[in-house]
Amino acid sequence: MPSQDEIKHIAKLARLDLKEEEIEKLTRDLNLILDYIKLLNEAKEDKEIELSENNFLSSFREDEVREPDLEEKENIIKNFPDKEEKFIRVKKVFYD
Repeated sequence: MPSQDEIKHIAKLARLDLKEEEIEKLTRDLNLILDYIKLLNEAKEDKEIELSENNFLSSFREDEVREPDLEEKENIIKNFPDKEEKFIRVKKVFYD
């Protein structure tokens, strides 16, 4: 676990001007994080998850093509930042 002296050294390398109470808090927080990581590393997995192609693909839904109704279209246009009448303006995708 890092000590306050090590935290001061790291802060100096990072060119951070930390106050004494910030160093104490950072030391505590970093030690808590490292303790939690150690706990996670010690945890044993009871079950292996098979990552086959079929399991991965089954988690997606089918695409559904539908035409938005008039109210949805009006809301989109109304809330779009750059618009002109019933058209919305987007940034160029292709350049000459």
